[in-house]
Parts: sequence; structure tokens; C-alpha cells
Amino acid sequence: MKEEGRTAPDAAVSDEIQKVAVVGLGYVGLPLALLFVSKGFEVYGIDIDRRKIEMLEGGKSYLPDVSDAEVKSRMASGLFHPTADMALAGEAKAVIICVPTPLTPYHTPDLSFLQDAARAVGETLVQGQTVILESSTYPGTTREVLKPILEKTSGLRAGKDFYLGYSPERIDPGNKVFTVERIPKLISGLTEPCCDRVERLYGRVFERVVRVSSPEIAEMAKIVENSQRLVNITFMNELALICDAMNINVWEVIDAAATKPFGFTAYYPGPGIGGHCIPVDPLYLQWKSRAFDAESKFIELSEKMNRAMPEIVANRLFELLAEHSRQDEALSAENSHVENPNIVAPSNAHAPDSGRSDSDRSNADGLNEEARNAEVPHEEAPNAEALNNGESRRKPYILLYGVAYKKDVNDVRESPALDLIPILIRKGARVDYHDPYIDEIKVNDVVYRSVELTDEKLAEADCVLILTNHSHIPVERIVKHASLVFDTRNAASAFKHEKHVHIFGGGRHGDRAYASGNTSKKQS
Repeated sequence: MKEEGRTAPDAAVSDEIQKVAVVGLGYVGLPLALLFVSKGFEVYGIDIDRRKIEMLEGGKSYLPDVSDAEVKSRMASGLFHPTADMALAGEAKAVIICVPTPLTPYHTPDLSFLQDAARAVGETLVQGQTVILESSTYPGTTREVLKPILEKTSGLRAGKDFYLGYSPERIDPGNKVFTVERIPKLISGLTEPCCDRVERLYGRVFERVVRVSSPEIAEMAKIVENSQRLVNITFMNELALICDAMNINVWEVIDAAATKPFGFTAYYPGPGIGGHCIPVDPLYLQWKSRAFDAESKFIELSEKMNRAMPEIVANRLFELLAEHSRQDEALSAENSHVENPNIVAPSNAHAPDSGRSDSDRSNADGLNEEARNAEVPHEEAPNAEALNNGESRRKPYILLYGVAYKKDVNDVRESPALDLIPILIRKGARVDYHDPYIDEIKVNDVVYRSVELTDEKLAEADCVLILTNHSHIPVERIVKHASLVFDTRNAASAFKHEKHVHIFGGGRHGDRAYASGNTSKKQS
């Protein structure tokens, strides 16, 4: 234990910080560490994943936003030291904690990574050091969780013997315009001198530093940023269902509304919200607010709706497969009638009987009600058995394009694909995926590997489901070779009039009441 009651930090250290330790080299920590190196700081990049350390030492990057050339350049500078040795944090003047803050299986905050990092930092904490937390978390974490662990482990006092601050990460993976350096940096401190210290450090690195009055303000600001996005994107998903029912293209609606130069921000629908922030941070706030006998109904409804989206997408997909199958049968019967003029169809038969009852054909009725209730639907759309009229046929083959939670990243955290794949399999489908950024994923202890997106593979699929709109998605080739395309991202908007291309939220397709809640009902 270190001796307490030493000189206050604001009177002790006059030299500027030159050595920084970044704990956690993930999507936040690695770009931050390299930014500090580019500004002339010596940086210890600390991570318990030795594979990351080995790749960095070999001049290789594991993030799409960071090139191998950048890693090699920073390593060659002699200022960047990737390591798994937490003891080296004690060599730095400032320690920045960038560890994951996920959810438990019960959708409550999991601060285990932060608590472990705090204890490790506390073991080497020395007088005059600055500790800054960047991980997204609920209001009060810096003061109520991090501070007590650091003080207990080190024997030092925050604001007296070391500086303590909070500055929420705001990184947007895949964003080439707002890079780490250009995003305004919120900063806070446990005390005014603590905030002064954080401001002097970050002012040398970021283009703009925004000072707020307390860690709780900064913590809440980050939570609010992502809660607002959760609520609005979820509303767009709900609106997509409504627009489908009303034969209106929601994507065109949003673009039209976005022409208003004030008072409107465009958000877009999709198969569900993923990533390390938007589906997670609001639940941190919800959990914390209940300690004050308060809660957000908006967050509760949005979270339920978001978790329902993979099931809704799966139901829609099987409805499309069933309809596509009926169209093929009708076309086959028509061709057969033309080729065999002696075969006369019954006068009351306009199309071959699919073997599905009226109730089967209206299995999508529950979708709008599900959207209103924002709950995982209980009445399912046709599964593989219903699709094949109960016959013993091959399972429908679904090829997913993209499993990353957003375009141009290799991140699958909270990706809707992780929930959608088991749902499709449960309904009787065979599933493969292609993602140029992700070689393999693990779903329910089963490892799936990205398949090559050949013309033959596209033609083999009963449906190509677009989940991620990567910048270089070969839309034209997908549309050309796939027999059925269900696009949840509007990536195939240029081909929306093709009969086999269906866009979530795109409204009615041709003369079909697409996603109207009753696929047997036609609009006049």
C-alpha cells in the first residue's frame, strides 16, 4: 500500500505529459493510441489479447479503419509499445482506460472488464498520474465504481494524490470524414484541477475539446447520444412496416423529409440495431434510472422492438419465399398449358393450389401488431415445411450478404445477424454468409465461415438476404444471378422495379400488397 496524504497534484507536477498508457486496444483504444503517437507521445498500448500484440508488433492491423501501413509507421517511430504487461502503465504519466462495457445475459451492465482494469491500474498507480476513463457507461461510474477501486488498490486519493477524469469515446467505425482527431472531445474531471489536467492533455491531441462540469454530465451525454439514436432508428423500423402496409416507399419518404433544412435528422431502417453502443448504452441508463424509481418508456419500447426485428425479417423472408414459389408454380403451369393444348384447366382454377389455407396465406397479419407491441412475434410466417407444402424437399438455401452490424467494419457485436441465423435455421433453412470483412463468426457454438460470392453461389441460393450495405457490395451481380433478393438496407434501390428484388420498407411490389399484413389481399 502506498502512503496517503501526499502533496496535491495541482501543486506537484509542472511538466507536460509525454508518456501515455492506453489500456484496451480495440475499436476505441487502438486508434486513440496511434493518434497520440502521431502527436509525438510515447505510448504503451496494453491489451490482454496477445494475438493483437503480436499482430501490432508484426506491423499488422486487425481493424478496417487502421491500415497496416499506419501500424508499421507508428512502430517504426519507436514511440509505440504494444504489450500485455499491465505493470508498464506505471511508467506513464497518464493512463487511459478503453475497455468493453457490454451487457450481461440479463441485459444489465457488465462492468467486469472495467473493474479488472481498474484493479490492474491501481496496482501500479503513482502520485501525480492522470487516469481517464473513456468506456461508455452509466452516470456515476467514474465516481462510484472506478474511484473506489483505484483508491483501495493504490492507497492514494483521487483529486489529492492523482487526477481522475472521464471523457467518453465517440468513435464511429468506418467513418472516413469524422476521424478520431476531428470528433469534438467531451472532457470532465472529479475536481477542477483534475479537469484542467485532462484538458491540457487532450487539447494537444484533438481539434476541439469541450469541457463539462462533472463526470456525470459527460457520462450521461454519451448515453443520451446513443439512446436518441436507438429511439429514432427503431421508429424508422416501425415506420417501414407501416409504409409497407400503405404501399409507400419509406426510403423515399425519409429522403424527402430530409430536404427540410432544419428540425429533421434522417435515420434509416434496417434488420436491427447492432454495435457496441446503440443497443447497449440505453440499457445502462435504464438500469441506473431504476435505482431512482424512474425509467424510460421510450427505451423500453425501442429495445423490445429492436430485439424483435430479426424475427420480423425472417418472417418476411419466408413470406417472400412462399410467394416466389407460388409464382414459379403458376408460371410452370402456364408454360405447361401452352405446350400441351389438350390439357384443359378447371374453369375456377386461376392458379395451382399451393396447399396452403387462407389462414396460412395471412400469416403476416401479426406483423403490424407485433410492430405496435414491439415484441418478438409468436405466430410465425411459413417455415420450410409450409413452403414446400409439407413435402419432403430440400431445405431453402439462404445466403446472407454481410453479418457486420454496419457497413465497412469487421465488428459483429450485437449484430442482428447473430440472432437471425438461428431463427432461419429453426424455420428449416440452410444458411451461409458472405462478408468481405469477416472471415468467420460463432453462433450458438457453431462456427460459420464466409463463403466466396461466386455467380454459381448466388444462383444456388433460394434467397439472397442483404443485411449489411458494405460500400463495395456487388449489387448488380447479386440482382443478375440471384432468383430472389430481400434487401433490408436499400442497397438495391436502383433495381427496385425488378420483380425478384424486394426492399424492406419499399412498399407494394408490382400488384402485390407487399407486407400489408395480409399477403392475400390486393389493393385495387
